[in-house]
Amino acid sequence: MYNGENPCLSLAIARLTAAGAGNFAIWVLKAPYPGGYDFHNCTWYPALTKKWLAWQEMFQMQCQPHLPFIDTSHLPTQTSEIDANLASPGVGYGGRLMQDLGVSLWKWVFDGSIRNSLAQSRGIAIGQDKPLRLRLEIRDPNLISLPWEIMQPEAGKQAISLNQQILFSRTTSDVDPLMLYQGYQDALKILLVLGQPANLSSLEGEDLGNKSEQAKTPPPEALELQKEADTLTRVIEESSPLNLDHNQIATSISAHVDTLLQPTRAKLIEALDNGAYNVIFYAGHGVPAPDGGLLFLGVDSTINGTELAQVLVRNQVTLAVFNACWGA
Repeated sequence: MYNGENPCLSLAIARLTAAGAGNFAIWVLKAPYPGGYDFHNCTWYPALTKKWLAWQEMFQMQCQPHLPFIDTSHLPTQTSEIDANLASPGVGYGGRLMQDLGVSLWKWVFDGSIRNSLAQSRGIAIGQDKPLRLRLEIRDPNLISLPWEIMQPEAGKQAISLNQQILFSRTTSDVDPLMLYQGYQDALKILLVLGQPANLSSLEGEDLGNKSEQAKTPPPEALELQKEADTLTRVIEESSPLNLDHNQIATSISAHVDTLLQPTRAKLIEALDNGAYNVIFYAGHGVPAPDGGLLFLGVDSTINGTELAQVLVRNQVTLAVFNACWGA
């Protein structure tokens, strides 16, 4: 039986350009109680940028652009010192570095009245014996690349993306609004896209405009991509996806899978524009980059996250699954 929606707390973060480069506003877009629509002004501080740079130095193979609203010229190039309070026994340097950034991001977002809104929203969810749906809308492009999924209230606590009592998601307003959903037809249509694997992504770590020095990827047959695609297709089509009718009763529907092996960017967009797909599944390599990162498709072919999001929204694709490096 359908039990209704989970309580939802939806937050937005945007820069206050008139107040100065490092000034931001965090406010509640949706709350599970009438008095939860709070607003909080905050300032991005250099120490947080320092932690972000240390994170990149440790975990990323290529650097992200520094947050441009903070002057980093006075910051040391070496990894920042980790808060002594996060020196948990048995936790290595990488884990403590992740905790340090995660705790700092949590304290920056959930401060003042926003912290109170979260506490009361979680109390309401607990009272209903349901997890709280927490949505974070990033309206400043410089903040998109930050790993918000690792936010945690304190050392030793779970990251927000792993907390069973919080259903965390984040989005950006840099896409067109979703059109009215028209519903499924007689089958669930799935587009399976197999791109370049990490060890064969010739573009990684190189100048994306320098085509002459990029190695060519072996043909799909050499990578056994067709065999992998056939296996995935068989598993999906032999399963029984469920659909909810207007009475919220689950019924079985069939699934149809189309496959693209290392397509060009144009080929992928053409397939999405003409295929009326409900689901896209991408397996391949990805790297952090401006405009929502890059997915490696075929030889010398990539697509950035913002452009792909526009295509998916335009074609009312309901679900996108990415099995890729740095997919979060």
